[in-house]
Amino acid sequence: MNVPTSTCSGLGSSILIALITAILLGTAGVADAQLARRTYSDTLDVKVLNLEVVVSDRDGLRAPELAMGDFTLLVDDEPVPIEYFTEVRNGAYVHTVDRYETAGVVAGKPSGTSFLVFIDEFLALDEDKKKVLTALKGRVEDGEWPPLDRVAIVAWDGRGIEVITDWTSDKAAVLAAIDTAAGRPGLGNLRQAERKEQGVALDPSDLEGSAADGGDRYRLDTEERIYAEMLASQLEGTVGAATAAMRGLDVIPGRKALVLLSGGWPMNVDDWVGQSPSRSIEESRVPSGADLYEPLAETANLLGYSIFGVDVPGRLRSSGSGESRVTGSVVSFLEEELHETLRFLSAETGGLPLIDGDRIGALGEVGRDVESFYWLGFTPSWSRNDTRHGIRVEVNRPDVSIRTRAGYLDAAPRTQVAMAVKSSLLFGMGRPSSELQLAVGEVEPAGDGLFYVDIEMSIPISILTIQESDSGYDAEASLFAAALDASGGRTEIPPTPLLLSSPVPFPTKGLVAHSVTLTLRESTERVAMALYDVYGGKTYTNTITKGEGNADDRE
Repeated sequence: MNVPTSTCSGLGSSILIALITAILLGTAGVADAQLARRTYSDTLDVKVLNLEVVVSDRDGLRAPELAMGDFTLLVDDEPVPIEYFTEVRNGAYVHTVDRYETAGVVAGKPSGTSFLVFIDEFLALDEDKKKVLTALKGRVEDGEWPPLDRVAIVAWDGRGIEVITDWTSDKAAVLAAIDTAAGRPGLGNLRQAERKEQGVALDPSDLEGSAADGGDRYRLDTEERIYAEMLASQLEGTVGAATAAMRGLDVIPGRKALVLLSGGWPMNVDDWVGQSPSRSIEESRVPSGADLYEPLAETANLLGYSIFGVDVPGRLRSSGSGESRVTGSVVSFLEEELHETLRFLSAETGGLPLIDGDRIGALGEVGRDVESFYWLGFTPSWSRNDTRHGIRVEVNRPDVSIRTRAGYLDAAPRTQVAMAVKSSLLFGMGRPSSELQLAVGEVEPAGDGLFYVDIEMSIPISILTIQESDSGYDAEASLFAAALDASGGRTEIPPTPLLLSSPVPFPTKGLVAHSVTLTLRESTERVAMALYDVYGGKTYTNTITKGEGNADDRE
């Protein structure tokens, strides 16, 4: 039997890696078809979708005592049956249907909520972060959530996720975790330095006399474009980290809230960098808007999280006196860009944006919001074809407003695996594996500050699941790769198939040698690889950090 050694080649982009092309047995199209026929243990096996529906009267007060027959649920404007229903009022189940009894949902018992607090240290200024966390600690000390509620706190510093505390109902543990989080530095000052290095003035104190209303009205200049690409890559990494946190922690039954402490995420990257309401950037080249933030909302909806976006920066400050009307309009424009993102994420998932002063009372606001709502459940007709479906809920009562999720993604198997692997690749939420060995091979200059870097993989045959086939014996895997640079930029490489076959049984021991050539910038800090065993449904991951893992050092 000949075990193939496969080589992949990559092409550089302005940040890290743009493409990887595999010279392997099979094609991406074939891999898509094969992946669609599998059932994966690393995907999210969601059968029933639960909707948290908030119904308020004209005064903004909750509308209680509605029955299941008062609600109409529509998916893509078509009515669908409501299979599960209960009301939660003041933190307790009020009435329910019989089928909910098996899920621990019993009338008269407390409901409980799981609060996942995600702290964006990477973009937040230290003083802003500490101010919000201090306020959060005060809410915990005042007992602004019931004893049954659970809290997990994670932090993102641009290089990895730190789980400060896993799910806990212990008040002392939560307070200690908040103290730990407050003691970790906010890195927003480094992001400001990056902006200034590119000649982009986004700090309100720098806007007076800047070129905010000058230059090309419809295009970014060269320095602005370079910074926009860097910022978009950083935001993709940060959004990916929040997504990974939801996927990586245990899925807890019941109501779930993602308390998202955003360090400042602009909705439209090009317009934000253009820094003026009088400019309208039309040549967008970077991920932005819904394309940038929708994956986070989709994961939240799939897992049952409502996003409560917390505006950590608050009102942008301008140093000095006598702020001009032009500067004031730019500051308002920049603030609105940040607020629009929080509104989008909250609206998509049925949560609330906590902006400016509301951010200080974040936990109290979230706690009050999740105390009273209606829970509706239904079973979608899953097609697994990457189709997005809209959700609308109607109530046969006059003068009420309704807030719930906007829709859900019916993700294909390939998409689900890719999402799961992204979580494990760079954020430590998967199955770090000592079996998958990585080493750096040859490194050659590629010009313009780029380098060709060979990443050599040794894959034990024992971790691959072998199946009999008409031609003998087969093993199938998908290879995923990603890299992280020093400024927090992240780029994934499209997955490639690795197919092995033999007319005789595979040996129980032995290695498959696999090599990829990546084009990386000198600022690359870490490269991560993941091997997904298609037949076995397991993911094996490993990473190489800059300065370690040279092939010549291996035994």
